[in-house]
Amino acid sequence: MTVISVDLSLEQYHDMGVVALRTADSGIGVVPIDLGSVGLIGVPKADDLSSFLASLAAELNAEFIFVDGPQGWKAPDDGLDHSRRCEHELGTPSRTGLPGETKPADYEAYAEFSVKLFDELNTLMFPRLSTTGNWPTHVTVESYPTAAWHSLGIAALPHNGTATIDDAAKSLGELKGCFPLDLRGELSPAELQATVAGMAGVALERRNLAGLAFAGVEPMLVDGTWREGYILSPTRDAANLPA
Repeated sequence: MTVISVDLSLEQYHDMGVVALRTADSGIGVVPIDLGSVGLIGVPKADDLSSFLASLAAELNAEFIFVDGPQGWKAPDDGLDHSRRCEHELGTPSRTGLPGETKPADYEAYAEFSVKLFDELNTLMFPRLSTTGNWPTHVTVESYPTAAWHSLGIAALPHNGTATIDDAAKSLGELKGCFPLDLRGELSPAELQATVAGMAGVALERRNLAGLAFAGVEPMLVDGTWREGYILSPTRDAANLPA
Protein backbone atom coordinates (compact mmCIF):
# COMPACT_ATOMS: atom_id res chain seq x y z
CA MET A 1 0.00 0.00 0.00
CA THR A 2 1.27 3.47 -0.86
CA VAL A 3 0.50 7.05 0.16
CA ILE A 4 1.81 10.11 -1.69
CA SER A 5 2.48 13.21 0.39
CA VAL A 6 3.42 16.69 -0.79
CA ASP A 7 4.93 19.61 1.09
CA LEU A 8 3.98 22.47 -1.25
CA SER A 9 6.04 25.44 -2.35
CA LEU A 10 4.88 28.28 -4.54
CA GLU A 11 8.39 29.42 -5.52
CA GLN A 12 10.13 26.52 -7.29
CA TYR A 13 9.50 22.83 -7.80
CA HIS A 14 12.84 22.01 -6.20
CA ASP A 15 11.63 23.63 -2.96
CA MET A 16 8.82 21.08 -2.64
CA GLY A 17 9.04 17.82 -0.77
CA VAL A 18 7.29 14.83 -2.31
CA VAL A 19 7.48 11.33 -0.85
CA ALA A 20 5.86 7.97 -1.40
CA LEU A 21 5.18 6.04 1.80
CA ARG A 22 5.04 2.31 1.11
CA THR A 23 3.57 0.24 3.91
CA ALA A 24 4.43 -3.40 4.50
CA ASP A 25 4.07 -5.65 7.55
CA SER A 26 7.73 -5.04 8.40
CA GLY A 27 7.69 -1.25 8.26
CA ILE A 28 7.12 1.90 6.23
CA GLY A 29 9.39 2.67 3.30
CA VAL A 30 10.02 6.35 2.61
CA VAL A 31 10.87 7.09 -1.03
CA PRO A 32 11.65 10.73 -1.95
CA ILE A 33 10.43 11.77 -5.41
CA ASP A 34 12.73 14.03 -7.45
CA LEU A 35 10.43 16.34 -9.39
CA GLY A 36 13.27 17.59 -11.58
CA SER A 37 13.90 14.07 -12.86
CA VAL A 38 10.37 13.98 -14.30
CA GLY A 39 10.66 17.39 -15.94
CA LEU A 40 9.00 19.53 -13.28
CA ILE A 41 11.39 22.46 -13.13
CA GLY A 42 10.93 26.14 -12.36
CA VAL A 43 7.80 27.84 -11.04
CA PRO A 44 5.09 25.31 -10.11
CA LYS A 45 1.87 25.09 -12.12
CA ALA A 46 -1.15 23.46 -10.56
CA ASP A 47 -2.25 21.63 -13.71
CA ASP A 48 1.20 20.13 -14.36
CA LEU A 49 1.68 19.12 -10.73
CA SER A 50 -1.79 17.58 -10.46
CA SER A 51 -1.25 15.57 -13.66
CA PHE A 52 2.04 14.23 -12.34
CA LEU A 53 0.59 13.34 -8.93
CA ALA A 54 -2.40 11.52 -10.43
CA SER A 55 -0.10 9.60 -12.79
CA LEU A 56 2.24 8.73 -9.94
CA ALA A 57 -0.70 7.53 -7.86
CA ALA A 58 -1.80 5.26 -10.71
CA GLU A 59 1.73 3.93 -11.16
CA LEU A 60 2.16 3.19 -7.44
CA ASN A 61 -1.45 2.12 -6.82
CA ALA A 62 -1.79 4.88 -4.23
CA GLU A 63 -5.27 5.62 -2.91
CA PHE A 64 -4.42 8.84 -1.05
CA ILE A 65 -2.61 12.04 -1.98
CA PHE A 66 -1.81 14.34 0.94
CA VAL A 67 -1.24 18.03 0.21
CA ASP A 68 0.03 20.66 2.64
CA GLY A 69 -2.20 23.56 1.69
CA PRO A 70 -5.79 24.77 1.89
CA GLN A 71 -8.39 22.85 -0.11
CA GLY A 72 -10.98 25.59 0.01
CA TRP A 73 -12.11 28.90 1.42
CA LYS A 74 -14.09 29.84 4.50
CA ALA A 75 -17.82 29.11 4.50
CA PRO A 76 -19.83 32.30 5.09
CA ASP A 77 -21.73 30.72 7.98
CA ASP A 78 -18.95 28.89 9.86
CA GLY A 79 -19.22 31.29 12.80
CA LEU A 80 -15.66 32.59 12.47
CA ASP A 81 -14.51 36.04 11.47
CA HIS A 82 -11.75 35.11 9.03
CA SER A 83 -10.85 31.43 9.15
CA ARG A 84 -11.93 27.98 8.18
CA ARG A 85 -12.98 25.76 11.05
CA CYS A 86 -9.95 23.44 10.66
CA GLU A 87 -7.53 26.38 10.82
CA HIS A 88 -9.23 27.73 13.91
CA GLU A 89 -9.05 24.36 15.67
CA LEU A 90 -5.34 23.90 14.86
CA GLY A 91 -4.27 27.51 15.42
CA THR A 92 -2.63 27.86 12.01
CA PRO A 93 -0.64 31.09 11.52
CA SER A 94 -2.17 31.63 8.06
CA ARG A 95 -5.92 31.74 7.49
CA THR A 96 -8.14 31.42 4.42
CA GLY A 97 -11.18 33.65 4.62
CA LEU A 98 -13.86 34.16 2.01
CA PRO A 99 -12.65 33.62 -1.59
CA GLY A 100 -9.64 35.81 -2.32
CA GLU A 101 -9.19 36.89 1.30
CA THR A 102 -6.36 35.63 3.49
CA LYS A 103 -4.44 36.57 6.60
CA PRO A 104 -1.72 37.54 6.11
CA ALA A 105 -2.51 39.11 2.76
CA ASP A 106 0.58 37.66 1.08
CA TYR A 107 -0.76 34.14 1.77
CA GLU A 108 -3.39 34.65 -0.93
CA ALA A 109 -1.21 33.43 -3.83
CA TYR A 110 -0.35 30.24 -1.95
CA ALA A 111 -3.99 29.63 -1.05
CA GLU A 112 -5.14 30.24 -4.63
CA PHE A 113 -2.53 27.79 -5.93
CA SER A 114 -3.39 25.12 -3.38
CA VAL A 115 -7.16 25.35 -3.92
CA LYS A 116 -6.59 25.12 -7.68
CA LEU A 117 -4.42 22.03 -7.15
CA PHE A 118 -7.22 20.36 -5.19
CA ASP A 119 -9.66 21.35 -7.95
CA GLU A 120 -7.41 19.86 -10.63
CA LEU A 121 -6.96 16.63 -8.67
CA ASN A 122 -10.72 16.45 -8.29
CA THR A 123 -11.10 16.43 -12.07
CA LEU A 124 -8.51 13.63 -12.20
CA MET A 125 -10.64 11.44 -9.92
CA PHE A 126 -8.97 12.36 -6.62
CA PRO A 127 -11.71 14.42 -4.92
CA ARG A 128 -11.48 16.06 -1.52
CA LEU A 129 -11.84 13.82 1.52
CA SER A 130 -15.43 13.39 2.72
CA THR A 131 -16.56 11.30 5.67
CA THR A 132 -20.07 10.71 4.36
CA GLY A 133 -20.95 7.49 2.62
CA ASN A 134 -18.52 4.60 2.15
CA TRP A 135 -14.98 4.50 3.48
CA PRO A 136 -13.01 7.03 1.39
CA THR A 137 -10.62 5.81 -1.29
CA HIS A 138 -8.80 7.66 -4.06
CA VAL A 139 -9.03 11.07 -2.42
CA THR A 140 -6.89 14.12 -1.86
CA VAL A 141 -6.39 14.95 1.81
CA GLU A 142 -5.32 18.26 3.31
CA SER A 143 -2.40 18.08 5.75
CA TYR A 144 -0.56 20.46 8.02
CA PRO A 145 2.88 19.20 9.10
CA THR A 146 3.06 21.35 12.23
CA ALA A 147 -0.16 19.75 13.50
CA ALA A 148 1.24 16.32 12.61
CA TRP A 149 4.33 16.88 14.78
CA HIS A 150 2.17 18.16 17.62
CA SER A 151 -0.26 15.24 17.46
CA LEU A 152 2.74 12.90 17.75
CA GLY A 153 4.12 14.80 20.72
CA ILE A 154 7.26 15.92 18.85
CA ALA A 155 8.54 19.48 18.59
CA ALA A 156 7.57 20.81 15.16
CA LEU A 157 10.21 21.31 12.50
CA PRO A 158 10.26 24.98 11.43
CA HIS A 159 8.03 25.34 8.38
CA ASN A 160 9.16 28.71 7.04
CA GLY A 161 12.26 27.64 5.14
CA THR A 162 14.61 28.11 8.10
CA ALA A 163 14.96 24.42 9.02
CA THR A 164 18.43 23.01 8.38
CA ILE A 165 19.56 19.52 7.42
CA ASP A 166 20.70 19.08 11.04
CA ASP A 167 17.21 20.09 12.25
CA ALA A 168 15.71 17.55 9.88
CA ALA A 169 18.08 14.80 11.03
CA LYS A 170 17.14 15.39 14.68
CA SER A 171 13.40 15.41 13.95
CA LEU A 172 13.72 12.34 11.75
CA GLY A 173 15.36 10.50 14.64
CA GLU A 174 12.40 11.32 16.85
CA LEU A 175 9.96 10.27 14.14
CA LYS A 176 11.76 6.94 13.84
CA GLY A 177 11.10 6.52 17.55
CA CYS A 178 7.38 6.55 16.76
CA PHE A 179 7.26 4.51 13.56
CA PRO A 180 9.32 1.75 11.86
CA LEU A 181 10.58 3.89 8.99
CA ASP A 182 12.80 2.38 6.30
CA LEU A 183 14.74 4.86 4.20
CA ARG A 184 18.11 5.13 2.55
CA GLY A 185 19.98 8.38 2.98
CA GLU A 186 18.77 11.66 4.41
CA LEU A 187 15.59 13.61 3.84
CA SER A 188 15.46 17.31 3.07
CA PRO A 189 13.41 19.40 5.51
CA ALA A 190 10.58 19.60 2.95
CA GLU A 191 10.66 15.82 2.39
CA LEU A 192 10.55 15.27 6.13
CA GLN A 193 7.53 17.56 6.43
CA ALA A 194 5.82 15.53 3.72
CA THR A 195 6.73 12.32 5.53
CA VAL A 196 5.31 13.27 8.93
CA ALA A 197 2.11 14.63 7.37
CA GLY A 198 1.71 11.53 5.20
CA MET A 199 1.78 9.21 8.21
CA ALA A 200 -1.93 9.97 8.59
CA GLY A 201 -2.34 8.27 5.22
CA VAL A 202 -0.86 5.08 6.64
CA ALA A 203 -3.66 5.05 9.21
CA LEU A 204 -6.24 5.93 6.56
CA GLU A 205 -5.12 3.02 4.37
CA ARG A 206 -5.55 0.60 7.26
CA ARG A 207 -8.96 2.01 8.25
CA ASN A 208 -7.36 2.84 11.59
CA LEU A 209 -9.38 5.64 13.14
CA ALA A 210 -7.28 5.54 16.33
CA GLY A 211 -4.35 6.67 14.21
CA LEU A 212 -6.10 9.79 12.92
CA ALA A 213 -6.78 13.24 14.35
CA PHE A 214 -9.45 15.19 12.43
CA ALA A 215 -9.86 18.96 12.39
CA GLY A 216 -12.56 20.84 10.49
CA VAL A 217 -15.84 20.01 8.80
CA GLU A 218 -17.06 18.50 5.54
CA PRO A 219 -15.91 20.26 2.36
CA MET A 220 -18.79 21.94 0.57
CA LEU A 221 -19.54 23.87 -2.59
CA VAL A 222 -20.86 27.38 -1.99
CA ASP A 223 -21.49 29.75 -4.90
CA GLY A 224 -19.33 27.59 -7.15
CA THR A 225 -16.25 27.48 -4.91
CA TRP A 226 -15.08 24.88 -2.43
CA ARG A 227 -15.18 25.81 1.25
CA GLU A 228 -13.91 24.37 4.55
CA GLY A 229 -12.73 20.72 4.61
CA TYR A 230 -10.79 18.44 6.94
CA ILE A 231 -7.13 18.48 7.93
CA LEU A 232 -5.88 15.03 8.99
CA SER A 233 -2.93 14.44 11.29
CA PRO A 234 -1.41 11.17 12.54
CA THR A 235 -1.37 9.92 16.11
CA ARG A 236 1.17 7.47 17.50
CA ASP A 237 -1.29 4.68 16.66
CA ALA A 238 -1.09 5.53 12.94
CA ALA A 239 1.13 2.63 11.85
CA ASN A 240 -0.54 -0.15 13.84
CA LEU A 241 1.68 -2.72 12.13
CA PRO A 242 1.58 -6.37 13.11
CA ALA A 243 4.08 -7.37 15.81
